[in-house]
Amino acid sequence: MGALAFIFTFSASFEIIEWCVARIVDPDAGEAYLGKQGDVSDTEKGLALAGLGALHALGATLRVLGYTGLAGNRQGNFFPDVSGCHK
Repeated sequence: MGALAFIFTFSASFEIIEWCVARIVDPDAGEAYLGKQGDVSDTEKGLALAGLGALHALGATLRVLGYTGLAGNRQGNFFPDVSGCHK
């Protein structure tokens, strides 16, 4: 879950830094610099997509590693048992 928090923190920090740069460089052309293109909720959409991507990656990683719950219960092994293949 630390990775999820890192993604949210990095994404939010990037949006804040981008906004500060736009305000300092040219306050009148701030929205043009930010590339919002008339979408007032561009920042929120970016943060939401970053979070969804992080959740998806976390879920896929847990699935590949064989975790059945977030408590760290492992079931089985990712690699198949090939001990009987070579006789």
